[in-house]
Amino acid sequence: MLLSARPELTPIQVRDAMRLTAGNKSSPNNTIGWGIVNAYEALLYHGMVIGTDPEVSAGTAGAVNVSLFVVSKSVIDPDSVKLYYSGNNGATFTAVPMTITEVTDAATNSGKYTAVIPSSVTAPKFYVRAVDAANKPRTSPYAAPADLYDAKSGTLIVGPKQGVPASFVLYANYPNPFNPSTMIAYDVPATGAVTLKVFDLLGREVRTLVQEVQSPRQYTVRFDADGLSSGVYLYRLQLGDRVLTNRMVLRK
Repeated sequence: MLLSARPELTPIQVRDAMRLTAGNKSSPNNTIGWGIVNAYEALLYHGMVIGTDPEVSAGTAGAVNVSLFVVSKSVIDPDSVKLYYSGNNGATFTAVPMTITEVTDAATNSGKYTAVIPSSVTAPKFYVRAVDAANKPRTSPYAAPADLYDAKSGTLIVGPKQGVPASFVLYANYPNPFNPSTMIAYDVPATGAVTLKVFDLLGREVRTLVQEVQSPRQYTVRFDADGLSSGVYLYRLQLGDRVLTNRMVLRK
């Protein structure tokens, strides 16, 4: 969870965030160690966090509503929370303010922020930017504007990397176990018909995530498990006659 929200953290920083916010942080011992991890406090230990799972929905007259949580233990300047959208694959961006529509902490202006992308934008992509109390900017996705979200689905689109992937790879999903959603990344080394499907352990298909011709690069797709019960699921990636399969655990 920590690295999903703060991928730039080093292993030592992750360790410190978990230890120094745990229930027994003041007197760790050999019996219970540092105590029970406080996930919320650990997440915010290194500062403001912007969500990585945007909600997108149809607005009026073809517009797109986008919502993301922005959370901090220090005061957030709500005027700094903006959505940047592009209709030309990231060549140029237009900034629009986001307004808080669901308050989780009024003292810090933490909560769900929402903006609207107008219907005139074709195939919109976007990222969100905010400035923390130390005047440091943060973005979601972390690598924006190289990486962007697809405004039609909320799916993360990973920007082009140096060169074409050398091989056909299906990465472990993260987080895992997960609830309610997880991210699945994979490398496509050559243009071809790609399918990514999710199955239960009885081999029944429960979701089709990708079914299209894709060009060579790395892709990341979000799997939302709403409506599914806890358990082990398989996700299968196919490119031509090549098939890769991994497993993931949904824990509700």
